[in-house]
Amino acid sequence: MHPASGMSGVLHLGIDRALDYVKGAAELGVREFRKLSCSFPDCRFWGHVTLAHYTDHGGNYCLGSNGDIDWELTTDRFCKICAALAASGAGIVLPFLLRPGAISSIRSHLQSNGLEDTAVFSYGA
Repeated sequence: MHPASGMSGVLHLGIDRALDYVKGAAELGVREFRKLSCSFPDCRFWGHVTLAHYTDHGGNYCLGSNGDIDWELTTDRFCKICAALAASGAGIVLPFLLRPGAISSIRSHLQSNGLEDTAVFSYGA
């Protein structure tokens, strides 16, 4: 593992090492992961979605040009991230987004992109 560029405190595990790691965990009975579903079709991969680790203000939301929370932009970002995770193999996406209507927006976005089999599990309430 080595530090991920531009993401303080985050370590990156190369794909070869990740495959070995998941294989070992799967052999021990672990069945829930994030990515790599093509290599391990018997496992179900989860994708955690938050913005808090990637914003300069530490909040789980986007700010508009006036400095206020932009919920429309935030929901749009969550929709796109969830779709990217689903397209890369996540069978379940876990958006940490406490906003009325956000989960239905994510569900609609997934369906409109042919990702209707991806489960959405919101948490944090």
